[in-house]
Amino acid sequence: MENEWITCDPLPIQEVFPISALSEAAQTMAKGTHIGRFLLDHTVQAPPKPIASVAPQYPPNGRYIISGGLGGLGIALAEYLCTEADAESVTLLSRRGKASVIQKLRLKAIHQHISIVKCDVTEYEDVASLRCEVAPNAIFHLALKLIDKAATELSAADLASVHGPKIKGLENLYEIFPSCKHVVFSSVVGILGNFHQAAYSAASQWVEGFARSRPNIHILNVNCVTDVGKIAETPGLYATMKRKEIISDVQSLDVFKSVNWLLASDVGQLVMLAPTNYSKLCMEGRISERYESDTKNDDSKLKEASLPGSIAAIVMGELNLKKFNSALKLTSYGLDSLSSVVIVKKLEKIGIEVSSIELMRGISADELVENAQRD
Repeated sequence: MENEWITCDPLPIQEVFPISALSEAAQTMAKGTHIGRFLLDHTVQAPPKPIASVAPQYPPNGRYIISGGLGGLGIALAEYLCTEADAESVTLLSRRGKASVIQKLRLKAIHQHISIVKCDVTEYEDVASLRCEVAPNAIFHLALKLIDKAATELSAADLASVHGPKIKGLENLYEIFPSCKHVVFSSVVGILGNFHQAAYSAASQWVEGFARSRPNIHILNVNCVTDVGKIAETPGLYATMKRKEIISDVQSLDVFKSVNWLLASDVGQLVMLAPTNYSKLCMEGRISERYESDTKNDDSKLKEASLPGSIAAIVMGELNLKKFNSALKLTSYGLDSLSSVVIVKKLEKIGIEVSSIELMRGISADELVENAQRD
């Protein structure tokens, strides 16, 4: 008997997906409800969805924990969670457990939602004491320590100091709260490296490896945030890095919106890259160390000067002024929110307590002197 050949029509193509939608195609196929084939077209790319279109709100009345909570970025995140996300409670973890005058001023508007807890995240017993009946919706890891040294210059103590809050802190918090979402704020130096931040680069890489092997951990790699935190609070550092075209502005609000999207997605890692001259950044890796040293020297000189002269020196130095009239409001010299934070920090060191909000509303150097003398 001769072989009989039976011809069959191929299964129809049910849907065509661009290659960038591979994940969506696989999920649709896994449902088993289709008849036919899916075609992946590598010549077509789906347009990227803007973050705003996929970002739901944080859970209403959410509970959150922030390690490194009294740092500039930690306080800004707490403000965002309370004012934009209607958080019920935000617990700020700090090794000191006590807010400074400036920190209290920044937290004043949201104090009813905030609790400051003395907690060293590198100590398991401290973290274990945070256990509660209602688990937090998310934990934000902002605790860090920076030591600007090359790998060949690092001691064992240096490595332990940098790796402790970043590595041990994540391990301890994840062990106590394994079921809630963890968002680790990391730096692009973990991806691109930085010759003078070898310890921090290594710690960031370890954290990312730890996150990939465990559920519920999200990594956010960010350039230098410029409106709050270390750069904003180190006088002269921001201006110098901008002048040398090392960094571009990255605003904390954009970072927090990205976290909003990250929490709502299954993405394990999100990298926010702003235009940055990484070769210059690596060459100037010790710049923060150098400016902190210069700042200490400046502070000692300011204390020896008169109060009006000290205020004038601070404002003129930060705003790059050649002339200064103490009777004019500081906003008339182009004061912005970023420079106001730096000026507030410097004023605090010579005994003047004022908030950046007060500076931005309009106040003169003469009025600052009057208020200080009256207090």
